Amino acid sequence: MGVWGYEAFENDYALDWVSELENNEDVVFIIKQFERILNCNQDDYLDIFEASITIAAAEVVAALLGNPSPDLPQEVIIWLTKKRQKQLSPTVVEKASNAVQRVLNNSELREVWQESDEYDTWSNSVNNLLARLG
Repeated sequence: MGVWGYEAFENDYALDWVSELENNEDVVFIIKQFERILNCNQDDYLDIFEASITIAAAEVVAALLGNPSPDLPQEVIIWLTKKRQKQLSPTVVEKASNAVQRVLNNSELREVWQESDEYDTWSNSVNNLLARLG
């Protein structure tokens, strides 16, 4: 049975990504996710897999900035305490924000939520993430 909810880590794609995060030493792994999203044509369709992982990666950046979601998985909390960067560059934060905005504006994830009764809840959650990213 799959996991599916409006929070960043309430889907199987994000949870699988967390397993990969645990095996990586620093934020370069996270930055590569944002760059994949930002380097594609803005008119290209962003599938649900990439969109879900992007939201999860941005949640890790928000946590590194000191603005974590209360719903971070234990594995992410452990990664943060072990691998925490002293400081993130403004470029990383900008990439995270831009990638999340891309998900919010044009993605399969957005479409799935638009077809549900919980679109406003999902949208509010993503906008809250954007606010925590600054």
